[in-house]
Amino acid sequence: MAIPNTPSLLESRNPLLLQSANSLDCALAQFNKLATSAERNGTSQVVPKETSIAEWLLGPVSEATYQSYPSYTISSNEPESPIFGWAPSPALSPLNWTVPSEVMDLTSPEPEAERGSTDVMTTTNKRSSVSPSRSTKRPRPTGEEDCSEELLARRAKNTDAARRSRLKKVVRLEGLETKVAGLESTNQTLSTKVAVLEAERNGHLVKEAEQMARIAQLEAKIIETQLAFALRRVQ
Repeated sequence: MAIPNTPSLLESRNPLLLQSANSLDCALAQFNKLATSAERNGTSQVVPKETSIAEWLLGPVSEATYQSYPSYTISSNEPESPIFGWAPSPALSPLNWTVPSEVMDLTSPEPEAERGSTDVMTTTNKRSSVSPSRSTKRPRPTGEEDCSEELLARRAKNTDAARRSRLKKVVRLEGLETKVAGLESTNQTLSTKVAVLEAERNGHLVKEAEQMARIAQLEAKIIETQLAFALRRVQ
């Protein structure tokens, strides 16, 4: 009683399907050995001829048939088939199987230890980069409040002094502007007087010139008179 293999599964290139096919082949080989040994021991009469192998496998097993089978243990290094769901029965020994390293590399996640070490290193680097900035802070002086009050008083005093100086400057500028306006008016008055005096002077100069001309005429007449008188005396 031989059960055919499944070549379609063996032709697949999927490693999981190949492992499942190998597990199934191993189980079928063990089952063929078990069936062959049972037939040799004369237990083939327990299978009715009118029933199929599948019905006989799925049907109940009698105590006589169970006792007639020799005890066998199945050991395999192949993993359990994820497709057919085959697993060893409780009476059989558990299968010892290993997963290839290629599949482990594809399916295994990143170890938590490496992640934890990476996180710890990152946190340590951040702390080391932040710690110098914290250490550069200077402690505040104890008399900061007193200094601030004194500074505020000085600022108020300076502000008051600046305000007073500005007021003084404004008052002084206003006084100077008033003086300038008065001086300008006085200058204008004096300028008018100077113009009048210049006009009077010019008039006096004209009169003086006229008088000088009159004096010259009179002197000329006096000279003529003296000459005439001298001529008369000579005659």
